[in-house]
Amino acid sequence: MKKIKINYAGCILTSNSLSSCTKCQDICPKEVIKIDEEGLKLTPHLCIECAACFGVCPTESFDFENFSIKDFCVDFLPDKEPLISCKKNIPCLSALNSEYLISFVLQKKENIFVDIGHCESCEIKEKVFEHIEKSAKEANNFLKWFGIEHEVIDKKISFAKEEKKAEKNISRRELFSRANLKDIVKTKLIFDEKVNEDEFKTYTISDAKFDKELIKQKKRPFKREFFINATRNLPDLNPQKTEIEKSAFNFISSKKISKECTNCAICYQVCPSGALNGDRAKGKIEFDFLYCLSCASCYDACPLKCISNEESLKKEDFTSPKRKRLATFFMRNCSECGVLYVNNGSSLCPRCQEMDNEARELVGF
Repeated sequence: MKKIKINYAGCILTSNSLSSCTKCQDICPKEVIKIDEEGLKLTPHLCIECAACFGVCPTESFDFENFSIKDFCVDFLPDKEPLISCKKNIPCLSALNSEYLISFVLQKKENIFVDIGHCESCEIKEKVFEHIEKSAKEANNFLKWFGIEHEVIDKKISFAKEEKKAEKNISRRELFSRANLKDIVKTKLIFDEKVNEDEFKTYTISDAKFDKELIKQKKRPFKREFFINATRNLPDLNPQKTEIEKSAFNFISSKKISKECTNCAICYQVCPSGALNGDRAKGKIEFDFLYCLSCASCYDACPLKCISNEESLKKEDFTSPKRKRLATFFMRNCSECGVLYVNNGSSLCPRCQEMDNEARELVGF
């Protein structure tokens, strides 16, 4: 396996060419990821597997050779030492976002310590440290909002593993006695083959092989399933504060749709998680709050910018989640072309109406 792989079918840029998402490129400390008009480009051999791209990706579309978030969670939850450190159990603290930190505190029911003691001397600090700080702050905002007594504590612990005993030095004579010409030649051939392998190239979506039907599937990343499970029985120990500003959290948002919406269906077609869903024929657009990844894909794709975020979030959306109807439309079929459109009093859809107006102008009506 290459150091890093991307699931192009899950990437927002694949399903929505209008998406403004560049989070992975912005945080990558080694220019492994580049985004241009052709989409996302990946150069795996440059990767140092810090997994920062994974930590900021709304859909968690990256995989790594030596890091699995599921394995990390399985090991960390029963660990009696609630410490997360790049020298203990994770490649870099930036691999986690606030959803994971909130979930860890709620499930372990104790303070979680994030070891930032190694960050100061780290070569990639400039790129990733802001994300690490924001994730801890965002997690604590959420926990305090619900009155949870435990929190995420970022502290300079500088955890260090016990060094293994040095192996016995091997003499040059002994070293060469273990090897033979055949082994040396074989090693050389393997190295030459590695140099020429595809992992040393830059990958684009044109190199990816996946069923395009996968793009249409609405999947929620593991972080959201993990978060939903952790908050399923979330106690509200601070019932006085029922709302909080949207800016407090970057990982989720509540939506609203303006009256200018024409029910073109683009927003719920590009939504990667199924948070937005609708039925054009029945004239409705609905929203599942807990499934929203706050990726802005719907906003970027909307031709009239009819969809936007609510100014605040409500506790009931977390404690009593339910599908909300954002918009209802009365649909009819165009008398000219038969296409469905929002009934605006005319028997013609907007496109046919425009063509009809142009025709009338040409003949002087």
